[in-house]
Amino acid sequence: MINAVRRRISWHSGNTSVTKKPWGLEIHLFGNLIAHVTDNKLEVFDAGYQTATTKSRLNCLINALTDGSRNGIFQKHFEWFVTIDGSNQEWNGENWFPIT
Repeated sequence: MINAVRRRISWHSGNTSVTKKPWGLEIHLFGNLIAHVTDNKLEVFDAGYQTATTKSRLNCLINALTDGSRNGIFQKHFEWFVTIDGSNQEWNGENWFPIT
């Protein structure tokens, strides 16, 4: 997945796919859109599935495309949180989170 994102190409393996669009890339997990990647922005979303697999794919993207020591998704007491530029906030499953 990360190789395809870095090369800006479409790719599919198992439950994960990368689709090239005119404006950037879409990343899908089990057919659900979980991330957008453009030249200067990564946006992430859980697509309504707060699972270990979703969190793993999103953190993989975050670590590869941003400073993973200051950005990421974690879980505490069964609740998801997102760290953006070192600041923790509650995960709102209704919104996309821009991570640059």
